[in-house]
Amino acid sequence: NTCRMEMFVFDAFEHTKSVVGLEVPREEFALVKNSTGPDSPQTALQIMGKVHQRWIIEAGGIFQDTRISTEREDAKCEISPLVSYAGEDLFGQFPERIQLPFYLPSQQELLQFSAASSGVTRRPSTHYLDWYSDLAQRELEVELQGNLGPVLEMMEDQTKYEY
Repeated sequence: NTCRMEMFVFDAFEHTKSVVGLEVPREEFALVKNSTGPDSPQTALQIMGKVHQRWIIEAGGIFQDTRISTEREDAKCEISPLVSYAGEDLFGQFPERIQLPFYLPSQQELLQFSAASSGVTRRPSTHYLDWYSDLAQRELEVELQGNLGPVLEMMEDQTKYEY
């Protein structure tokens, strides 16, 4: 005789202060109940990669060699949840062809992991962005110009500069 001990996520509800349910489209649903194989973290990662790739394509992005995102390290596609939660505000973010693996970080992540951040607080990045790629360099340059532009205007136009 054997006894199978198993818990489901709803068994933990009584131990929480609150519970929230989310309704998502079926193609975005990724069940994780096995450590490997079907319904595993690998399949969830694959589903989320495909969702993020679809968002990028809908926002006008084009993938080099029409590659499809998978759970493999060399074919991952991820958008930081700090950038977009449901594919919103992505239009115009992809001026060049995108090569997998691809990670779109938020501005906060760019500042956290930039060379200007302190070496003491810096931790290794787990993201897939090639910081030296043309796209990453262009995005950093655009952000720098966006932040410095108003400062330079104030310095050049004394009427805008008030104490």
